[in-house]
Amino acid sequence: MAGQKDGRGGPRNRTNRTHDPYSTPLRDANRDRLYGFLTARAAWTLLIYLQEINKAGAGFWTEYMSTHPIPYHYGGEGKIADVSGENFILGLMNMSPTNIEEKYRDNYITVDPPALAVRLLDIRYALGLSQIQAHALFTAPP
Repeated sequence: MAGQKDGRGGPRNRTNRTHDPYSTPLRDANRDRLYGFLTARAAWTLLIYLQEINKAGAGFWTEYMSTHPIPYHYGGEGKIADVSGENFILGLMNMSPTNIEEKYRDNYITVDPPALAVRLLDIRYALGLSQIQAHALFTAPP
């Protein structure tokens, strides 16, 4: 068909390709919002873990979360990568390890943001699996 990149019919998805007949703009938006929801939930879970184990790392994580929020909608200048949490994770991956001075000791703690990003992805994956299992449990026939 004229004007389509791959010559196949069907609705265009967010990458402007028509190869997937099940990928509609609404489906893409819902998927991005789900990724963003899972990323935000995993970030809060990681914050709780860090508060129990590493107070300096928890302070770094709280500051990062406040400066890089994950919006829940595309309003204003919300981009797909922002809503899905991709920019949140890529920002961590691109950071170098930082030293944080301990408050009452003559020492510092090194926080490794790429390692935190990997841990965040692990938690997000586990949360996604638990959601799938809960959905299967409640939708299974009696």
